[in-house]
Amino acid sequence: MVKAAESRREEVEFRRNLAEIDPTTTKYLANSLENLGKDLSSLDRHEDALRADEEPVSLRRKLAEANHTVKKDLARSLHNLGVDLSNLGRHEDALRANEESISLLRKLAETDHTVKKDLASSLDIVVVRPTVIPVIMNISRLFSSFGHTPSRATTSWLHSLIPNE
Repeated sequence: MVKAAESRREEVEFRRNLAEIDPTTTKYLANSLENLGKDLSSLDRHEDALRADEEPVSLRRKLAEANHTVKKDLARSLHNLGVDLSNLGRHEDALRANEESISLLRKLAETDHTVKKDLASSLDIVVVRPTVIPVIMNISRLFSSFGHTPSRATTSWLHSLIPNE
């Protein structure tokens, strides 16, 4: 995975140079940055993932001003940014990014039903996770307060309650 992230960085630099010459390729730079962010996140390099995922949001905001079809991509970038912020414990910032993503997706869903899956995923981050994760943490604290460490099976079961991203 480390090699994939290194290769992705090279791809980002290539796309950045290309976008300077031909601004119509900026969308490809945004895609490459987004993929780099996913690679870095999977390596638990959440600060680096955040930096990589902030740029596609900025690029796509500018692109969306001229081309409204980019808004679906902007919503995805905002969702990814929200995941990064949440991974870093910046839950209020994550909530704002995901709320903006949800707002964009709701508007798009009025005319494009293919965005409903993306909308459901963003709603999961904003609604389900903040509800389920504190409950699981409280159960873990309860075990600890009695001087008990949950078994591996119990821990696995608790983690299974957290919806996948």
